Amino acid sequence: MGEKTQAYFAASDGSRVVTPGAVVRMMIEEETCAEDGMELSRVETFQAATPDRLPNEDEIASKVAAMAKDLKALRAAPTAEPFNGPALLSGRASAVFFHEVLGHRLEG
Repeated sequence: MGEKTQAYFAASDGSRVVTPGAVVRMMIEEETCAEDGMELSRVETFQAATPDRLPNEDEIASKVAAMAKDLKALRAAPTAEPFNGPALLSGRASAVFFHEVLGHRLEG
């Protein structure tokens, strides 16, 4: 998938800048189903300014093999048991959590 973009900048002094750009995106998705019916999936996305900057065939084949290995391991893994206890969040996860739990209510 390719996408052409243009970024616009306008300043209060009247100056303007238009910057053209392009993005090429490739996505690999693998799916399977566990014995109990749970859907399992893995997705890898590659993004570059031009197609020649995307990974080569060997790198892609390696990523596909790693994703398949992960899905096979997930199929064989036991189902996680529910957990009731403390959780530590850091970085972006904590910001998103508080935004979703508290932020939307404060916005109202």
